[in-house]
Amino acid sequence: TLDILCLHKKTLEDGTSFRYKVSVIEAKKGTIDEAAIFQSQRYSNWMSQLVKDSDLTMIQPIVVGFRVSADVIETAKKSAYGRQPIILTYKVVGDKIQLKREL
Repeated sequence: TLDILCLHKKTLEDGTSFRYKVSVIEAKKGTIDEAAIFQSQRYSNWMSQLVKDSDLTMIQPIVVGFRVSADVIETAKKSAYGRQPIILTYKVVGDKIQLKREL
């Protein structure tokens, strides 16, 4: 199942508002593997079918995990399926979570 779904909305000066982007977030407690990358892209495809007048360019896959290998990052960079995923790693420092963008 999809972990987090964010619908981004813009409001123009005239008060008109519209959704312009969707972020699908796959959260991993441990290591991000290739399966997590592919899963986030499948969710992107699924969302593009559900959001009226959308396509894969409107859907941003994001994968968050504790660590990721260089090989998995390379796999994500080479992906030709929709948008390239954003990959974030996290660490816990005291009572705060710090995120680092890997891709």
